Amino acid sequence: MADTEFSFYKTIYSEGCPGCSRVEPQPTGLDVVLETKYFRVHQDYALPIPGMMVVEVKRHVKSVMEFTANESDEFVSVLIRTRKAMKEAGVIEANLVQEEKSSHFHAWWLPIYPWMKEATEGKMRNIQLIFDHAKESMTTEKHIEEVEEMTKRIKALFA
Repeated sequence: MADTEFSFYKTIYSEGCPGCSRVEPQPTGLDVVLETKYFRVHQDYALPIPGMMVVEVKRHVKSVMEFTANESDEFVSVLIRTRKAMKEAGVIEANLVQEEKSSHFHAWWLPIYPWMKEATEGKMRNIQLIFDHAKESMTTEKHIEEVEEMTKRIKALFA
């Protein structure tokens, strides 16, 4: 049986690989904001941090080293377009994060918010503390509404 992944909405996000087996429809906060030939961009399903955009390749690969030339070219374009939309939507600063632990390549644009300094005791490089804080403290209706509003703004900028 495939692994089931749940979103911060406490609903099923995927049955199997989150990049390949996304269950549709998803709540507004998890709408795909941009879809291109090779990539999808959407709010991170596990972390209710407004504007935390996931850029995922559609093809099942683990690393950028496995990208085709066309995927490589489009990846740079999608990263830039996503960050510009985030900025227009109000995300002033963000960090690009990628790791090769997942079986499906994705990168995150992690917005930088003032609360993150407190959550990391001033050590912003420790993103796990940010992720833990978001999972433990930000699954409230208020925070989820903020995620939904930011997702709508970013999606509208791509329309």
